[in-house]
Amino acid sequence: IDEEVEVTGGDVRYVLIPNQYNFIPAGSFKGDDPTQLLVYLTAPGETISKSALCEFRADLDRDDVFQPAFCCNIVYYGSEKDDLQMEPDALEELAAWQTKTQTFVTGNSAGKVAPGPYIFTKEKTWQPWRIYHDFNAIVMTSLKPSPDGISVKDNVDIAGHKTTLCNRAWIDLYPAKTKNAACVQVLLDAGAVIVCKVKLQAMVMGEEPLECVEFTAPFNPRADGYQMPIKVLYPLDYLPTPNPAQTRLIDKFVEGLESALHVTRTEISLAECWKKDCPDGPEHTDIAEYLRLAGGYPYYRDSYDDLAGFRDGDIGKTMSVEQRDMYWRRSEIYRHWFLDRVFKADSKDSRTIMVLPIEVGKPNYRESEPP
Repeated sequence: IDEEVEVTGGDVRYVLIPNQYNFIPAGSFKGDDPTQLLVYLTAPGETISKSALCEFRADLDRDDVFQPAFCCNIVYYGSEKDDLQMEPDALEELAAWQTKTQTFVTGNSAGKVAPGPYIFTKEKTWQPWRIYHDFNAIVMTSLKPSPDGISVKDNVDIAGHKTTLCNRAWIDLYPAKTKNAACVQVLLDAGAVIVCKVKLQAMVMGEEPLECVEFTAPFNPRADGYQMPIKVLYPLDYLPTPNPAQTRLIDKFVEGLESALHVTRTEISLAECWKKDCPDGPEHTDIAEYLRLAGGYPYYRDSYDDLAGFRDGDIGKTMSVEQRDMYWRRSEIYRHWFLDRVFKADSKDSRTIMVLPIEVGKPNYRESEPP
């Protein structure tokens, strides 16, 4: 983009991108202020009816760029005025839209013009892209606005842009990428619009929000009303913690959730729920014992195989592939049980969150023996 302009229409801010085809003749609109307008595509001999205009407006109302002020000026693109028939009810509908001017542009078959909102200023036709404030501080790079767009984490390559990994040294060291990651290319080929690249933990490491120093951690908008949780789970397996001060802080946080969401916490024992359901048979009633090795052992075996040229005394060599598969299976059984029975993740009527301490709040000294 060689040129862009920022304007405000009502309470909405737009960045204006020059349209590839400047299809509105110079002098069509007077004054120095940007003119908001709607383009309605026509063909010679067409009859414009109220129903056609209402269908056009229904599509516009789903467009985040559109505001009623764009209706003040209508540009009929594709036909001369004498080649169109305007029904009386269409004129009444335009009056309800508070349309003040109607402009007819014959059009050029070589120029591709899309219907919808445009802005005319500086004798040019511009595409208005709505500007959103990044309230949650999640965006690293803005690309192309779209109400139906998707975002990708900034450890995934997009051609023409740097992959930052949320690390300033990495940004300075490596140039912009020359091609898209395979997963991005699949999405683009399917018609996806990527609107931005978003933050992640620096270098994809286990960085907690308070440890973020080069870029601020994104704010988690959970419970902002968009995903309104109506159940707050309080797991007795983990709470209260052995640290009284930590427990008081957690309970204060839960009380805030209850007040803000107008709910009451639900105390739950995962161990008791597991024992009642026995999702992997009656011989596995102790969830702690069942999962004791399932969280790490599968990775040990895979790491052992992946690091064949470097391993020495690796714990993975004592584990068979069958053992790894068994623990993977346990992890999957637990995952499905937890989502189905505890979180009820497929429910259309409720959302569930669980308050879970990451670890006991106590010093973790470097010279301490590992657990």
